Amino acid sequence: MAEFPRLTDPLRVPWDFRPGAWIGDHRYRGRVVLPAVESLRLLADGLSRHLPGHPPGNICMARFHRFLYLEDLAGTTALTVEFSRYDGGVRARLLRQMKGRRISRMLEHAEVRFAAQDTFPEPPPLLPDRFFDAGDAVPVEPERLYRDLVPFGPAYHTVQAPLVLSGQGAAAVLVGRGGGENKDLGSPFYLDGAFHVACAWGQRYADAVTFPVAIGRYRVVSPIHAGTACRCVVLPKGGDRQGGLLFDIWILDDNGQIREAAVDVEMKDVSRGALRPPGWIRNTA
Repeated sequence: MAEFPRLTDPLRVPWDFRPGAWIGDHRYRGRVVLPAVESLRLLADGLSRHLPGHPPGNICMARFHRFLYLEDLAGTTALTVEFSRYDGGVRARLLRQMKGRRISRMLEHAEVRFAAQDTFPEPPPLLPDRFFDAGDAVPVEPERLYRDLVPFGPAYHTVQAPLVLSGQGAAAVLVGRGGGENKDLGSPFYLDGAFHVACAWGQRYADAVTFPVAIGRYRVVSPIHAGTACRCVVLPKGGDRQGGLLFDIWILDDNGQIREAAVDVEMKDVSRGALRPPGWIRNTA
């Protein structure tokens, strides 16, 4: 993956983050973690507040370096948002100070590059019905998805109808709940739900439980509001050099118009094999 350019003159802003009640349903191995999509929206909010004029809905690189665990859901978590300028726009980093007995240091949890101009490619032809007609198509009920494959609480049960997996890709219907909306990026639950679909695909066809660690390019064409029914299409692109899986994700409304798109989404097994797919989902053909 391409490296970020060298940047200078960072602006660091203290940020007291108060999690929404729904975030308590987003857990990794029993601990509440900040969703990657919430990191994107937090940095977009900071961009609009402190460096207005840059389009937050056109992200040309995002990386999620480590989980940000949230221990106090009733209070606030002290974070730092850092902004730097470069020729193509603004780079933003989400930081948290960790204090030890002798020293303290800033840990970087996420970084995003907001492009000043639209750099998004033309989308490929989207034929989601082909997944339903494929000979190897496997439907997965939402109840089973969230019980066995993506064990998040009900606030994150965004897949609302049986998703369909095939070797070519996956398709699902998404309906996001209220909360966490950003005026430029819309609801965070739709991209998060698409990650669930990609995770299910990886469990069946790559025998791995993967989480999003990077996005090559992400574009919000038209913000999606809570309660809107959308179709997501997840197209696998093989693996990357670091052992992860790559996907392109397209989220469309009932009229077939693209609302969000994420290209080169990198998913990895961050548990290093500690989490394993259940036997019923694995492709044994």
